[in-house]
Amino acid sequence: MEVPRLREFGEVNIPDDVALKLKRIGSATNDRKLKHQKEVLHPLRSKGGTKPGSLLKRKIPVRLGDWDTSQLGHLKADMVVHCGLSTLGEYVNTLNTTEISSGWRKGEAILGRSQEDSFWALKETRKRIPFEWKGLGSDNGQEFIN
Repeated sequence: MEVPRLREFGEVNIPDDVALKLKRIGSATNDRKLKHQKEVLHPLRSKGGTKPGSLLKRKIPVRLGDWDTSQLGHLKADMVVHCGLSTLGEYVNTLNTTEISSGWRKGEAILGRSQEDSFWALKETRKRIPFEWKGLGSDNGQEFIN
């Protein structure tokens, strides 16, 4: 969990007892407690978020096997949206890249999620990673399909 790191970097200022509770809470409990907020806030989302499959997305092969963790250099990329309650307007996204065998992670912030911005973030990430890329997997977000 990220709580110790967020506290270390001063991103959150919470008492020890709250941090302990956050470490112990399970994902099912989180989902149950946030269910109402998700139901209420879902209509506020615009067309900018993840969309159901299209013909193009159905043609993209899906990796079903395990990642090769015996060698350094196999990465997974995902775009994290930082838009608050609505995807309307401009907001920051983070291209989050994780090396599978080591857990090494790099985040690259971009404004928007266009093909050009996403490709720029991938190139910047590649420059800053201290090892050779052997493979890159991503979800089927529009920024990766383009």
